[in-house]
Amino acid sequence: MAQSGEGVVQEALAGLGHQFADPLACLRELVQNAIDAGSTEIDIRFAHEAGRLVIDVDDFGEGMDRRIIDTRLTRLFSSSKDGDRTKIGRFGIGFVSVFALEPDVIRIDTSRAGEHWRVIFRPDRTFTRVARAEPVDGTKIRIYKSMPAEEARALSRRARAAIWFWCRHVAAEIRVDGRAINEPFAVPGPCAVVEALGEARIAAGYSRDGTGRVSYYNRGLTLLEEPSAEFDGVHVKVWSPALEHTMTRDNLLRDAGYERVIGQARALVRGALRERLIAALAERVPALHRVGEETEHLYAAL
Repeated sequence: MAQSGEGVVQEALAGLGHQFADPLACLRELVQNAIDAGSTEIDIRFAHEAGRLVIDVDDFGEGMDRRIIDTRLTRLFSSSKDGDRTKIGRFGIGFVSVFALEPDVIRIDTSRAGEHWRVIFRPDRTFTRVARAEPVDGTKIRIYKSMPAEEARALSRRARAAIWFWCRHVAAEIRVDGRAINEPFAVPGPCAVVEALGEARIAAGYSRDGTGRVSYYNRGLTLLEEPSAEFDGVHVKVWSPALEHTMTRDNLLRDAGYERVIGQARALVRGALRERLIAALAERVPALHRVGEETEHLYAAL
């Protein structure tokens, strides 16, 4: 017997969260949604209370009214972001990814245009929406998951590391347990360059360990980091609105936009970075070079 439309949606919802390569990727998705809502700061906190891990993700953006809750938050694959290159979401599944954590309860408090709402999600993805008497600034998400204190501490450590990896280059201030994690968009080291090329930003530098890798970003959020044989000995960071995730968020769409940005990265590595290398080595006296010194890897790169 054929499934009802509701049954198909529930089956899709049940499996969708688990399609993400890493369940903790849901935190990146929540940060992405907060940025898309216009929040310039995001607070993420971890605590263990009454036998449960409690994760708070607070933003101070536009918030949601009832229409947005009913047509975007609670509707599978609903998205208002198609065609808007200032928004990084595309498939409208960012919030659904939270269920990959298998939470006990998810509570959302939000306000917009004089409306104040609380939405409670249960493990089976059903929800209750109730009006609040008091407003909140933006959207506040609280996730509850039962687990022993030791497991909660371990998961919190992994989550903090994951948030740093995915979010450290975004323009919004990201605070994890009260501490800002933001870092400049650059490749560390004595021989590196950063250039703005239209809508793209590209950073490149010679790796101390001699390996080649490429990191991809959209509006500062890490999309993917992978080894690269093409950029041997060089770490390249590419930031562009032309870069997009696959639906499962574990790879990139290798489309025309991707090829264009990678071409820009090639030109930077073969041009400005090579010139920077030659200039850096010219500043040194070769006779003073000693094995094991800080810039030894630059001679190998040359």
